[in-house]
Amino acid sequence: MNIVMLAPKLIPYIEAIRAKHFPKAKPFEITGIRFDDNAMDDKFDDLLIFSNQATAIISYATTVPGKFWVQNPMGGNDGAAFIVPGPYEDSHVLGIHLKSKPDIAHEAWVQCGKIKYARDVDKDGMIDAWEPEKNEYGNGLNIHRANKYGITPNVNKWSAGCQVSQIAAAHEAAIEMHKGSMNVKTPISYLLTEAKDWFEFLGTEEVKKFILGLVE
Repeated sequence: MNIVMLAPKLIPYIEAIRAKHFPKAKPFEITGIRFDDNAMDDKFDDLLIFSNQATAIISYATTVPGKFWVQNPMGGNDGAAFIVPGPYEDSHVLGIHLKSKPDIAHEAWVQCGKIKYARDVDKDGMIDAWEPEKNEYGNGLNIHRANKYGITPNVNKWSAGCQVSQIAAAHEAAIEMHKGSMNVKTPISYLLTEAKDWFEFLGTEEVKKFILGLVE
């Protein structure tokens, strides 16, 4: 596995799918693709794509919480939070994830806008139709990395609802891309998609295979 996967040929596809949701592109953008909405496998089997106008950085990631927080909801909540797929305008800004815990705090994209999520009340690792959605500020649904170094094998406690990169180097490269592309005090917009959203743009249902095939 390449530590930092670059895919400039992915840019037209990102622009096309994001144009359906956002009237104007930003110099730096983050797009998530959820391939598996079952959190109980505890795997980094989704993708996060960090892009500017020139190229895209791809990281294996999770867009659902880890098994630990599904079974032991954080902060006395009814269940772990699952972000609902969709567009989130001005949802995140570059800041410090877990600022109150210096040993694991690190630079990341912290929630600053409203994000829609549902809680897994029955703790089965999936969101059921009866589990209500909320659209709120201030829930700490950040976009960050797992371990400081290398490639983290399992999600475990790294996500209680955040979008988490498996590959530390990809996360750091994305932060540098952001800093080189736009004012970091300006919020960025996050788009969480599902694999099915990409079929018409890619012309195939083998979404992950197609996207990773563009890596140079």
